[in-house]
Amino acid sequence: MYYNHGWGGGGPVTKGAIDYNRLAADVDADIYLMGHIHQLDQNISKRLSLTGCGRVRARRIHFVRSSTYKDEYGEGGTTWHIEKGRRARPLGGWWLTLSIVQTENGKNATVLGVSIQPTDENEG
Repeated sequence: MYYNHGWGGGGPVTKGAIDYNRLAADVDADIYLMGHIHQLDQNISKRLSLTGCGRVRARRIHFVRSSTYKDEYGEGGTTWHIEKGRRARPLGGWWLTLSIVQTENGKNATVLGVSIQPTDENEG
């Protein structure tokens, strides 16, 4: 898992999705976790690579963006964020459960099992 605080302003249309590709171009990881723009989303993709034997291997890549527990409308919509014309952001984060799963054929290979569930926005 690779963590980066995040950057940018999270465009109103892309909502920061472009940042996933930028990060994946520089860092090879199974899970990318970011924040900064207060969006709450996840995206699952695949990455191809070559094994030491020259075989193509495909593995799941998880892009996870955690939001905030700062309620911009909690003060009647008069916060700095709202006054600057930015929309309210979703509240909450993610619970990540990681596990090692053995392959069906019993060989020495293992696979990372990932379960990602949103937190209840009313927690905390």
